[in-house]
Amino acid sequence: MAKLRLDSWKSIAEYLERSARTVQRWHAYLGLPVHHFDGRKGSVFAYAEEIDRWLIGLAEETRMAIKGMS
Repeated sequence: MAKLRLDSWKSIAEYLERSARTVQRWHAYLGLPVHHFDGRKGSVFAYAEEIDRWLIGLAEETRMAIKGMS
């Protein structure tokens, strides 16, 4: 089965139902899995499957942090 590839910040943002700037911050500060064609600048792409796994992992980290507070 072919992976769904998102070919721009805009398409990644639409997939996540957030703004392009928000997903850029998530990439920079929270490790959202985005691939760069030309090093750190230029065109980007992401695979929906990797983003979905990242979201699941982020949710698990959040639950563990909350559990550790109580």
